[in-house]
Amino acid sequence: MAIYENKVNEINNIEQYIDFNAIKVTDSKLNDYEDFKEILYLSNTTTELVISNGDGVSQGNNIYLNKKRAKGVIITAGDVKIDGNVNFEGTIISKGKVIVKDGTVATLSSNKKVVDYIVAKNYEKFTGVFKNDSANGTSNIEVDAAAVIANKIQSIPKENIIKTGNWRLVK
Repeated sequence: MAIYENKVNEINNIEQYIDFNAIKVTDSKLNDYEDFKEILYLSNTTTELVISNGDGVSQGNNIYLNKKRAKGVIITAGDVKIDGNVNFEGTIISKGKVIVKDGTVATLSSNKKVVDYIVAKNYEKFTGVFKNDSANGTSNIEVDAAAVIANKIQSIPKENIIKTGNWRLVK
């Protein structure tokens, strides 16, 4: 096993940004699409999550991609183990380690649009998870209107997620 070492931005204390206590139960939600699998996985336990490109039925902390690409948001207090040639877009936030099994090729790509879309689509599950204060900055979530209509995303109270400022009236 190899521990993923290519860090974009190293964060020494993830709990400065994520409130794991706000995750009340382990929540694993998978949506199967023609060419990819959408993953939402939230857990405050140290149980290892295994993502495999092999065939199988996903249950609990074992996700099988059945040779599809993955797009998702994973936030866990445990380790994340990548088994097989996995192509993942989105974000993996782990209090533990991200481990790639030897002999496999994993492509892990950060994708803000995927993250924003999944957070907006599942907003109630993220309430209180992201710590948002002036020291950590703020993030605006933009979601394509077609995606909102297609997935019947309900309106989200903007004060809970979006900071506005610098408005001016143009006549």
